[in-house]
Amino acid sequence: MKVEELLREEHKKLKVFNLYLNAAADRIERGEPVAPGFFKKLAKFADLFISHYHLQLEEGLLFAFLIKKGFPEEEGIIPMLKRDHQEAAGYLEELWEMVGVWERDLTVSKQIILNIRAYTRLVMAHEGHEELILLPLLRSVLTPAEDEQLYAEAKQMVLALNDDLYQCYQTSIKELQAALGKDAEHEQEQLERLWRLMREGPEALVDQLDLFC
Repeated sequence: MKVEELLREEHKKLKVFNLYLNAAADRIERGEPVAPGFFKKLAKFADLFISHYHLQLEEGLLFAFLIKKGFPEEEGIIPMLKRDHQEAAGYLEELWEMVGVWERDLTVSKQIILNIRAYTRLVMAHEGHEELILLPLLRSVLTPAEDEQLYAEAKQMVLALNDDLYQCYQTSIKELQAALGKDAEHEQEQLERLWRLMREGPEALVDQLDLFC
């Protein structure tokens, strides 16, 4: 399905956002400097890519399509995923507020780290629910013609939002990497490994202890 592949591509982009967010948390935890401006760049990316694009793709198109197909709006997977979206937005809003305080009070560091970790756990669980429940439901009712229509609407959404949305994404990622410094690429590779291993289970983590050395 074209629309499913599109959603998977967006999840990859959001995963990179989370990887850099956690790379920053790791540095703060080690007592290394992270400029508050880094989080301002993250906030800008989250506002454009998550709030104004990704959520519209999921809620405005996919959830609305499933509701029209007869799936319940008040119970089941759709309200559960919407609650996840609201909770995730709350974590990010709190994070931006804490970063503003952090510029004047470094004791807020621990709260920032806890916030980032909690946000990441939520996002991982959310993605799992979409992979295991939402996408199979979508495949069960989506005809080829409807797939083409949803895909066309998603592409139109990009044009209506920002012709350079994908270029904006690439620019944002480069800015985030530059803000973290020369080791950011290595940290991203390590975090990607950790992300995969966490999905595979605790046994996989035990076999890859070098991640924590």
